[in-house]
Amino acid sequence: MRRRWAACLLLAVMMAGCGLLPREEEEPPPILITPVRSERQTYTVRRGDMTEAVVLRGRLAPERQAGLYFTGAGRLRALHVRGGESVTAGQVIAELHNEESAYQAAQAEIRYQKAMIALEDARYKAQFTNSPEVHSAVTLRELELESARLELRRWEEILAGSRLVAPFDGQVIAVAAKPGDQVTAFEPVVTIADPTRLIVEADIDDAGLARVAVGQSALLDFPELGPNGLGKVMELPDPGARALDATGQAKRIRLTIEGSPTNVSMGSAGRVHVILQEKRGVLLLANSAIRQYGGRTYVVLAEPRREVDVLLGIAGEVETEILHGLQEGDQVLGR
Repeated sequence: MRRRWAACLLLAVMMAGCGLLPREEEEPPPILITPVRSERQTYTVRRGDMTEAVVLRGRLAPERQAGLYFTGAGRLRALHVRGGESVTAGQVIAELHNEESAYQAAQAEIRYQKAMIALEDARYKAQFTNSPEVHSAVTLRELELESARLELRRWEEILAGSRLVAPFDGQVIAVAAKPGDQVTAFEPVVTIADPTRLIVEADIDDAGLARVAVGQSALLDFPELGPNGLGKVMELPDPGARALDATGQAKRIRLTIEGSPTNVSMGSAGRVHVILQEKRGVLLLANSAIRQYGGRTYVVLAEPRREVDVLLGIAGEVETEILHGLQEGDQVLGR
């Protein structure tokens, strides 16, 4: 009896102890995410027109531009224009300190006038005599006048060299000095341009230059011209300068703009497509679907999925001509 009572007591204690333990929480079942099936873009072989072009970066630039410089060094006395101002042909742009030149030119002018008066006097006297001395005096006065004229011309040229004059109507686009600065001979102080006559200048490397020629048509994609502006190559880099250029830097070509557009501004940037050849009604495929590996060019057909070697024609920025290997309507997987 005692044993049964002890067993019951032990069982009660054990059951009470289990009630003191923390209750275990059941973990929720994991959420299974259905994997997203990766699908590649599919492209359709289509028939259309294709243009092969050399694509360049360009800018609208003035056809006529001049850097104005002094032929001798000196200190800049006056600058009569500022950047962005309009100028007219013949307008004085800048001056060097030229007090000595101005003085010498004035003295030469006086000597020239004196020589002219002396010659007129000698000729007047020669009318009334056949004396050889009088006629010799006329010859001497003629030589003195010519000498005075040459001296005056020399000082006038020196004086003119201390002034910069606008060669045509235009706009100041650059100023490289201010009054008081020491300027160097043949170094531009002011640059002017004609903003009414604009062309396109485009940078080009040797590879592109080998394919471009004067007279080729071009599409001009500029904000002011729209994506279908028309132009023509008018000038290539000088061949001699190109041969001496060992830096590998881009050269520059110049193109006309057809239609004399208005509301265009110097410096506007855009893209130039120099057209090499055009084809109509050819098979085209997106470049994103064409694969190349180990010298092989191929595509992957969607249905039935298999690899097919292709022969390419002219290539564009988005699509390429397919000469062999595919048919119109074929579905091709992208890379």
